[in-house]
Amino acid sequence: MFTEREKEILTKLASKESMYISDITNDPNEIENIKKKLKLGSVEYMGTHIKLTQVGRDCFGEILKIQNG
Repeated sequence: MFTEREKEILTKLASKESMYISDITNDPNEIENIKKKLKLGSVEYMGTHIKLTQVGRDCFGEILKIQNG
């Protein structure tokens, strides 16, 4: 679903190392690719979209833990 670089960026967001993706990367292609995969600010996991709200970032952190074993 996500490349290793995208996982790295999203992990930093999930762990609250940064509040904004632009603090992590200024590459417009990386930002655009992540936005496309995060349909309407959500992450698709097992057929369900999980919203990435302020609290949703914590949910994404949990998803990464599950996906990475």
